[in-house]
Amino acid sequence: MSWRALVVALVSASGCTRGEPVVHHDSRAPAPAPSGAVDAALQAGLAPLGGLPWTTTIELGGGGFAYVAVPLGATSPRPVVVGVHGAGDHADWSCSEWRATTGGAAWVVCPRGTKDTRWEGTLVWGSGAQIAKESARAVAALRARFGPYVAEGPATYGAWSQGATLAGEVMSVVAKGAGDAGGPVFDRVVLVEGGYGGVDARGMARSFAREGVRRVVVCCASLVCRKLAADLRVAGPPSGVEVHVTDVGLRGHWFDDPVFRSIGAELPWLFEGDPRWAGLLH
Repeated sequence: MSWRALVVALVSASGCTRGEPVVHHDSRAPAPAPSGAVDAALQAGLAPLGGLPWTTTIELGGGGFAYVAVPLGATSPRPVVVGVHGAGDHADWSCSEWRATTGGAAWVVCPRGTKDTRWEGTLVWGSGAQIAKESARAVAALRARFGPYVAEGPATYGAWSQGATLAGEVMSVVAKGAGDAGGPVFDRVVLVEGGYGGVDARGMARSFAREGVRRVVVCCASLVCRKLAADLRVAGPPSGVEVHVTDVGLRGHWFDDPVFRSIGAELPWLFEGDPRWAGLLH
């Protein structure tokens, strides 16, 4: 299906939030863009992508905007990660975090939820349907603006906290919207610190499978997330979904450098067999 077609696939879903806003830390300077696969770059014939800051914004059709982390220096089409923020969070933080996690190899597009009235300047999601809709708008705008630098095919769903907790609902909405229009919109998933408010892991695994997701990484630093990870690791295989779990210790509800590195170590497995990622991961 096209990303625009997904916008019409809306259902009501209840969001869950965490108790207080969390400060995210990215202690590293933006990573240099990886060289990528030389042969693919030569075949693509694209000039090195530059003249932009490492994060920018894109306007969305119908109003609003999304943040984008740019794979600076890219000379071939790069894959897309949709970086979904949590509750009491910021979309630009999400782009910074997922760019650090992927080492600047991919596009990271970060949709924005609605204003969270509990904490000034922060955002929250109202439902999984809202995430699906805003993700569709953001990826469509990314492709419209950067065209040949954006690889075709499904994206990776990368989500923190509330965005991770609602991942099953997101995939259910996406799968219903896809119908018989073609391949999956998402084929890989990374969940960070999800599970707050409770998650039906079996239902989540089934939703992943219906959408075409076959590999999932779950990263935890809290007991709540560990429960989700354990349940999903059991529920995934019967649905045809492989699950890897990475744990950075009981450090609390964080998305910071140890988390970036822990997930980064799992990316070669997550993207195994996907030629769009060949040569991009270090």
